[in-house]
Amino acid sequence: MDVKYCVTVKADNIDSLRKKVNAALSKNPSLIEIQAEQLIRSNIDHLRRVLAHVLDKSIISLRSFNMKREANNRYLSYISRLIEMQPAYIELEHSYILSHLNLIDKSFENNVLIIASHYDREKTPDSDILGRLALKMLKHADIIRIVTRANSFEDNIKVLGVYDILHDERDRIIAYATGEIGVISRLDSVKLGAPFIYVSVNNNNKDEPGQLSIDEARRYFALFP
Repeated sequence: MDVKYCVTVKADNIDSLRKKVNAALSKNPSLIEIQAEQLIRSNIDHLRRVLAHVLDKSIISLRSFNMKREANNRYLSYISRLIEMQPAYIELEHSYILSHLNLIDKSFENNVLIIASHYDREKTPDSDILGRLALKMLKHADIIRIVTRANSFEDNIKVLGVYDILHDERDRIIAYATGEIGVISRLDSVKLGAPFIYVSVNNNNKDEPGQLSIDEARRYFALFP
């Protein structure tokens, strides 16, 4: 089965980022997700140089939190500078995009594709609720990422139900549940049309509960020629 793998990289300083990016590259993934919120105080030009050789296969992701107004202004400027680096994708929370629609134009001008994300860390809503949310998100992004929390096996069916509701948009949707119970939704999302799967470089660097390493995912999908 032909699967694209995106290795997640998270670092709190440039030196650590360089090492982790090189470790990710050693696994020959299709994409590398750079979680960049902890690098907000880094020199942007230094960051650009470190990522120059992987920008064409990078997803730079940011997850906004409750910030004071001053911090929000700095955060917005930081996002704009990251977009100007021209990674393959920029991932932003959908709620943040709705508050800063100018970032859509900014991304388009720099030939950067947008991934709009939504996270529910406590539960998995019913499929129809997630379907309506996905439809809204698709209006503002090239790809959407919906991540919920699996508290029961049924939650896998709920989150994967989005692919059935929006059948014609399957290749623009990445929807899965976190937690060990949610592992099956990560794998089945690809079978249902997700453009790629988020994985870790190894078992010691998992970003979310239930995330598979790239080696584990490859061994699994190798069973499906």
